[in-house]
Amino acid sequence: LTSGASFGNLKFGPGTTLTIMP
Repeated sequence: LTSGASFGNLKFGPGTTLTIMP
């Protein structure tokens, strides 16, 4: 996963879709 804004269990990467990290 690329670097991006991280919100709790949710991580957002540039050019990527929403990924839920357990």
